Amino acid sequence: MAYDNICKAMAERHPVEFVRWAAEITHEIDPNRIGPDVHVLKSELGIEPIRADFAAFLETGRTIVHLEFQVTPESKPPMPLRMLDYAVRFYRTYPDRRLVQLVVLLKNTPTARTMPNVFEFGHTRHEFFIARLWDIAPEPFFENPALLPLAVLAKSPEPRKLLKRVASQAGRIENRDTRIETLAGAHILAGLRFTQHNIGAIFQEAVMQESVTYQTILQRGVAQGIEQGVLQGLEQGLEQGLEQGSKLEAQKLVLGLLERRFSKLPVSIKRRVEGLTLAELEELGLALLDFTSKDDLKRWLAEHAA
Repeated sequence: MAYDNICKAMAERHPVEFVRWAAEITHEIDPNRIGPDVHVLKSELGIEPIRADFAAFLETGRTIVHLEFQVTPESKPPMPLRMLDYAVRFYRTYPDRRLVQLVVLLKNTPTARTMPNVFEFGHTRHEFFIARLWDIAPEPFFENPALLPLAVLAKSPEPRKLLKRVASQAGRIENRDTRIETLAGAHILAGLRFTQHNIGAIFQEAVMQESVTYQTILQRGVAQGIEQGVLQGLEQGLEQGLEQGSKLEAQKLVLGLLERRFSKLPVSIKRRVEGLTLAELEELGLALLDFTSKDDLKRWLAEHAA
């Protein structure tokens, strides 16, 4: 899901900030001992590896922080059992490390409100921490752009005002790359709480023009391609992308994404892309997220030849 994946990407791109936040939530790590040397660990666990698709594993000192992002806790096996499974596998791979586990629940649902923070079976008992974003005050998120997108899901008696505040603050970030990254994350996560109409209206007021193509490519791209670096390509194209619906801007965005995926493109392919209509460019912008090689691109262009 886009929501889980965007959180994982945020944590892996800003590990220090997320470890500090986990320290504040769990009180299991001394914030004063968290330095800049926080490392992202691979998400494949060594013994009969399972993949934690929406987890970030961050190492600081002799401690591993396991952040598990979930829209809702429904899963098979159940989330508490999964956390025990991860803990055992971590211990086998890193027996000399301390492990702190935090499940971050993004959406307020009945099962999310009642999910236990412990797994018990016979004489086995394993505890972990839970952060329910809708119960957490938003102020700490406003203090750091890396965490700001999470604020759209935080506790508030007036959620729409909170979203406006997030969009406004994100739009004022001076660094271009940070501004785009923060806006993209907030825009996506807001979909868990607000209608697309409200999101578009609020973000339009703050910094951008609403674009159906932009929203579709962005959300699908994060869901399917974030680990291949598609998000970075999308971020570079947001300001120049499809806000005005122009064919030239669409060409730039699509060609930029293609070159980020497949490196330099032959001139012949570039010319064929430039010859596409605006509607075809938008269609290609979505299709390329499923491409695994240049052959996929060539087949798509052949199928859409004029």
